[in-house]
Amino acid sequence: MDTPAERFSSSGVGLRRWRPEDVDELVRTVRQSLGHLAPWMPWARHYDRDSALGFLRDSVSGWRSGKQFDFAVLDEHGLAGSVSLMPRACAGVEVGYWLHPSRTGRGVMTTAVAVLTDEAFRRGALRVEITHDLANVRSRGVPERLGYRQVGTLPPAQPVAPGGCGIEMVWRRERPLGHSR
Repeated sequence: MDTPAERFSSSGVGLRRWRPEDVDELVRTVRQSLGHLAPWMPWARHYDRDSALGFLRDSVSGWRSGKQFDFAVLDEHGLAGSVSLMPRACAGVEVGYWLHPSRTGRGVMTTAVAVLTDEAFRRGALRVEITHDLANVRSRGVPERLGYRQVGTLPPAQPVAPGGCGIEMVWRRERPLGHSR
């Protein structure tokens, strides 16, 4: 997949490449989201400024190397979460995301993932996948609403997230026929 654009906007949701000056807002948003994130994302449990600085450094190097493209998700209230495009083998891309609990149920992440799914196809991806723990019902809603189809499950990830069952659901969308780069 070719490098995506660094900024998007759709239906009141903005996506932009993470910046070093986002560090304090990132820490604040993750800490406010701890009860919502920690059951699924163990990294959130001890998130601090050093964790955020490490993520932002990794985001810069991932962008340069083409291994991962991380975006801040913004709405009218500021930082709402994060979404990433991660190129995989055989022209595939994985999308990962998290969202502040006050923004759930409003279409924020569905819009963000829809935008990045389209961008991945524009940039040459043949398929886009989303994986999440079977027990994470809220994460399941995003691929369902966007027309992804469940294509299977993966064996339990180790370690299993505290709120999860360890079985990862895999959802996929294929590049539409006739979709040009």
